Parts: sequence; C-alpha cells; structure tokens
Amino acid sequence: MPFNGIPNLRDANEPVKLDLEKLKEIKKCALDPIYFIRNYVYINTKDNGMQLFDLYDFQEAAIKRFMKYRFNINKWSRQVGKSTIVRGFILWWGIFHKDQLIAMIGNKLSLAKEQMQQLRDSYSRLPTWLQPGVKLWNKTSIQFSNNSRIIVSSSSPDNIRGFSINLLYLDEFAFLRPNLAAEFIASVMPSISSGKTTRCIITSTPNGMNHFYDMWQTSLELEQAEAEYDKGNNDLYVRSVVTWDKVPGRTEAWANAEKVKIGDQRFRQEYECEFVGSGITLIDYRCLEKLKAVDPLPLDSSIWPPELADIVRDISMRAFKYPEPAGVMEAKGYSYVASIDTSYGMRQDYHVLQIAKVYSNIKCEQVFTMSSNCTEVNDFCRIANIILKFYHNPYLIIEYNGPGKSTYDYFFNTAMYPNILNFDLKCRGLWATPTLKSNVVILLKMYVQRGYIKVYDYDTIMELMTFTQKTQNTWGGGGNTHDDHVTSLYWIVYYLNTTMYYGNYEQIEDLTETELLRLTDEMRSRYADALDFIRSPDAMAEQHKLGAMAEASV
Repeated sequence: MPFNGIPNLRDANEPVKLDLEKLKEIKKCALDPIYFIRNYVYINTKDNGMQLFDLYDFQEAAIKRFMKYRFNINKWSRQVGKSTIVRGFILWWGIFHKDQLIAMIGNKLSLAKEQMQQLRDSYSRLPTWLQPGVKLWNKTSIQFSNNSRIIVSSSSPDNIRGFSINLLYLDEFAFLRPNLAAEFIASVMPSISSGKTTRCIITSTPNGMNHFYDMWQTSLELEQAEAEYDKGNNDLYVRSVVTWDKVPGRTEAWANAEKVKIGDQRFRQEYECEFVGSGITLIDYRCLEKLKAVDPLPLDSSIWPPELADIVRDISMRAFKYPEPAGVMEAKGYSYVASIDTSYGMRQDYHVLQIAKVYSNIKCEQVFTMSSNCTEVNDFCRIANIILKFYHNPYLIIEYNGPGKSTYDYFFNTAMYPNILNFDLKCRGLWATPTLKSNVVILLKMYVQRGYIKVYDYDTIMELMTFTQKTQNTWGGGGNTHDDHVTSLYWIVYYLNTTMYYGNYEQIEDLTETELLRLTDEMRSRYADALDFIRSPDAMAEQHKLGAMAEASV
C-alpha cells in the first residue's frame, strides 16, 4: 500500500519483492552515488520537465569530493546546478545510510522548502523496489524506514540547535545576514566540526567579502587537502570553484550578452565567482578587495578606565589605537571626533559609537568602535560617555532623527557632555534629511577609495561590502544587512567638510582620469555637486530648516 495513498510512494511497512537482478542493482547503487544519480535520479529541468540527471564532469568530481572529504566549501557560479547535485548526493546518502540526520539549510525558509520539494519529487520517481519506504513525508521533514531523516530549515541557529546532525548542507551561505551567520558559525558549526564522522557541504555564489569569504580563505586547495588526507587529517575544508564556462555550450557570446544584462561587476561576482562587492555597492569593488580588518588591541585594565570592568558582555568594544596625550594632539593640530548612532528596540539594528583620529580634513583613521543590539539606549550612552572621556571628550556628532533624540537628551542633560556638535541654531545635534544623506555617502565613497579615511574595524568593513544603492538617491545595507557602522562613520566625513571643522586643512584634488573612468556619468557630476552642496552655508541652512519642519511634524 502506498504511503498515505500517494502513488509510487512506498510505505515503510509495504513489502517488496526483490529478484537477484534488483538486489545486484541496489548494491551497485549503494556503492556508487554517481551510478545511482545517473540512472535513477530525475530532476526538474527548465525546458524539458523531469529528466534523468545527466551529470557534467565537474558535478561528478564534486560527488567524489563529497565522498572522500568530510568538509566541502564550493564557490560556484549561478546556474550550474550546485544545489541540484548536492540534493542528489543527499538523497543517496539518506537512502543507503541508516540512522542519519541530514539538515538542508537555506537563508530563507521558503527556499529551503523548495529544496525539499525538489528532493521529494526526485525520490517519488525512484522505482518502488529502490525506495527504502517512508515513515514521514511533509514539506519540512521526511523519514525513511532505515530511520534516516532529512529536514529543512531556515538559517536561524535556534531552529537546529540541539539536533545531532550527521550531514549538514548550507545553501547560498554567503547570502545569510552577517549577524545570523556569526551566530550560526559560533553555535552550530562547532558540533559539526567536533564529530568524527559528521559532514558539511557549503555551496554559494560569492556575496562580497563576508563570512563565506572568511571560511573560503581558510579552506584548502584540492592538492593541499589530499596531502592532509594522506596524513590522516580529514578535518579541514576543501574548496572547489566552478565558473560559468564549465557548463557545456556556454560561449563568450553568451557571457557578453549576460554582461549587458547585469553589468560587469555583477557578472564577475555571480558568474566568475570573484569576491567583489555585492550589488551596486557604494565603494568600488576594486577598493573593497583591498580593505583589510585589523585585530583590535587588548582592553588592558591598567590603561582603560576602571569603570569598564563591569561592562556587560553584550557590548562589543574594539580599540585600534590608544589615545595620544591631549597636549601632543593639540600641538600638532590633531583631534578626535566621534559619531554615535542609536537604534530602536533590542536585537534589531545596532547602536554604534565610532571615534576617529583626525590629522587634517582629508586624513583620518578609525581608532575605536563600539556596538551592541542587546543594550538599552541609555546604558549604551552611559558606556559611550566613559569611552569619550578616555579619548579627551572629542567633538560628538549625534543624529537627532528617531532614537537620536533620546541620545541627545542623555548627553546634553544627563551627562552634560561639553563638546556636542550642533549643526543648526536649535542645538539639536544633526538632523539628517534624505538630500543630506545622499550627498554625504558620495563623500564617504571618495574618502574610502582615496584612502583619506583608514578603516580598520571588521564589522564596518563588512557593512561597506554590502552598502548598496537602494533607490536612485538612497543607499543602505543590501540583502537585509545592517548599515549602522557605515552611517555612523559617514557623519565624521561630513563634519570634516563643514565650516565647523577648524583643524589642519589640505586641498582635495580633482578626480584623476582613472577615477573618472570608473564612475558612471551620474556619479561623476555628483562628486563635485556633493562637495559644493555640503560646503554651501545656504544649502545647509535649508536642510536644517527642512529638518526642523520634519521634527515638528512627528
């Protein structure tokens, strides 16, 4: 009797007659996943519906790696069948290995469910004598009579924490939000890595230099992996790259047509598998490739304020340079400037404090960053105030919009902070209008790409990797990523180009020929317009007037 009346789906308790030929065929399939996939696994093709899986050479090579090496990380182009080949391997593994828990994880639950549906379609087309029989069959979980289970989930660590997973598949892992990826890697991956027989397969198209990039950097080329394997070490990730041209029939003409559709940058990332910025990033991908994070300095208790000893663990503090003596700074015409950006609620956007050391209007560097999305606004401000005192009470930029009002109230009324920068006559810090923001991000682009500002913080760099154009005049974190470190940083660049900055001054050079070639026509004109706009007292007065009107309407 079929399982739950579903045609061609053998129930776990349904007997099946096996002759000698079928027994030989089952043995052959059990020993050779490539044979099993080629002869019995049907997949849904775009043009011809369900067809037997005709493996490409690189897909066969992938199956052999999955068999030999426990940990595989695959940087594959779009439209090369990366998830399809892994599904075929997972189906084989679940059928011919008993008591296994196999988890397929997608960055969205809807995508994970689609993976399960396609796997179920392939399983239901196997001959009934090859099926082990089904005990459980739904949209997120199936179980065979050999007690092996295949489950799907979104990439939230809470969804699979506590499961004893034997084979973990992470699909399009590069597109997982950075905060979720960090939590997933910290809470789930150690249990996979510590096992003796557990396995993990990661497939993804690159999406900037994020967590997937970091894992890729520590993985081994196949030759290196073979050498480690011969020594008895099978605990390291082996890497694989498949670009667009590995698919038979794809020509340069096809590639050129695709470049016209999506642009050179996206083609390099999505089809040539290069770790460039995702989407239409604010910062040119050539510059993003050169940004390197620096390890923070240890928070030495003999140097740092003693009040920091009681700081809760939910606040991340990263110092890259200790403060110079105030007298030395003043004699050189140097200064510190800080920007604080607070958010609504808990475990949503981040509160961020950025402090930069300023040498001139076009030379500054990140010296301290603090962030948290698990702390109340007032607690974050209280700790920020301690840090600011340590850096000689630098000028402080507070974006007044939204939760910034309570931040301003804390520093003005509670802390009585002496150096709040007020950009209008109402003494409200800085009210950020859409027009002001759209011009400030252009300045940030110039400062980062020209090296006018040195960025050392890992989280800030990761956000720059995904800081993309949202509409014609707005920018923000792409793919549901955060952008709080970037938005707090660009107000420092803004300050250096206003009349409120009185430090060392250097002339900003015109765009070079190379820079001009790398910009669209629209961006070329916006470079000059952004500087003129921000340096115009009349334009700034108009923006602050609009800000006051916006505040009054809230």
